[in-house]
Amino acid sequence: MLTRGGTTSTGTEIATVIGAETLIEGNITVPHSMRLDGRVHGQVNVTETLTVGPNGTVEGNVQVKSVIVGGKVIGSVSASDKITLNSTAAMNGDLVCAKLVIEEGAVFEGMSRMGTGKLPLMMPQAEPRSDATKPNTSEGAQQPEVPRWADRKR
Repeated sequence: MLTRGGTTSTGTEIATVIGAETLIEGNITVPHSMRLDGRVHGQVNVTETLTVGPNGTVEGNVQVKSVIVGGKVIGSVSASDKITLNSTAAMNGDLVCAKLVIEEGAVFEGMSRMGTGKLPLMMPQAEPRSDATKPNTSEGAQQPEVPRWADRKR
């Protein structure tokens, strides 16, 4: 979240701001923190914190130290530190990070991978299933047991 004085909520000063009406087609590399209120179609590399505002959109992969998403990201995100999905975030892609925060109301569709050691730059791509490895859902086929907690009502 951006605070007064041009810093993120983590105290990092923001040196680059991409405005709400801006569309960038291509890759971006920023050697400090950045706030995005416009749209980027391409890969984003930020050495510090990337803040995607509530109206910001990234369509491409993101590599950062940390990211705060309030808008939309379509692509994989790899953070050496922390990923935060605010309540207004819409994330469609895989996440790789050391720490992950997802606020109530955020939409996340993808896989996440967390750890404190050396993280891969991006989530490994899943191998497509061949017809031989797909589960048999025909009538009479044995279905996997569903855990009891899955039946609980909230």
